Amino acid sequence: MNLQRLSPDLVSRVRHSIEGRGYCIFGAEEMERLFSFVEGGHSARIRVLCDFADACGVELETTAHLTSARFVKLKSESPP
Repeated sequence: MNLQRLSPDLVSRVRHSIEGRGYCIFGAEEMERLFSFVEGGHSARIRVLCDFADACGVELETTAHLTSARFVKLKSESPP
């Protein structure tokens, strides 16, 4: 994924929120911004979400219709 195509504030927002709360939630506005350059359908959008989560170093939870997403710390980084 080309992170340069994303708004840098989306990446920094996720990372900052993860550090503070352990999770970050994207609503419709953030999802639209994330998908604004995506060509293709549902599978292309899922791929972008997964690549974005990987780039941020977090795990992804999302709705079936991709209307919102929750990013959480990787389980391997969570304290025992």
